[in-house]
Amino acid sequence: MATIAAVEFNSWPAHYNFPPFFTYFKNNLQPNRETQAKQLSIWIQLIKDYASKTRLFSIDHSHPIFTNTEISRSLTQEGISTIFDEMIRTSQGEYVDASKKDRIFIWWQSKEVWAKVLMQSAEKGGLLNSVATIYELLNDHTPLEGMEEAMLVKVLKVLEASGKCEVMGGAAGGSVEGVKFFM
Repeated sequence: MATIAAVEFNSWPAHYNFPPFFTYFKNNLQPNRETQAKQLSIWIQLIKDYASKTRLFSIDHSHPIFTNTEISRSLTQEGISTIFDEMIRTSQGEYVDASKKDRIFIWWQSKEVWAKVLMQSAEKGGLLNSVATIYELLNDHTPLEGMEEAMLVKVLKVLEASGKCEVMGGAAGGSVEGVKFFM
């Protein structure tokens, strides 16, 4: 089994060790559109499975998942960009900085699912009708522990749009200071 960043991931699909899997799929090396689409879909699922199991919330072009040292293969930067673009297009990812396009948040669960998880955690933790800090939501052994703050804010905006919370701070691009959850 391949090891990445000292985290053993025991769910590597067999095709991860198949050299053509690391072939950039928009050029003439992979002319069959169905094969291109399938390969892209498999890459996205691999990234989401890995992220879910290792609690990885963002990934960049240099992440070791794009290199398999056992078969001496790496996906090209263009290939990685294609995967990221497809993840964005299908709401499975979101650029951390759209001007750079080198790192994405991985939505291995949709924002709406994360919003439900956060609301359940707030109810269970007695946070309804009270204020919680971003630090508390990300660091006090909650289901969102380890999530990046900017990603959490996107989840909070889903709850805020449905009237389930009020995000405090964050005006004019400032940082969010807290959130009040409503029943």
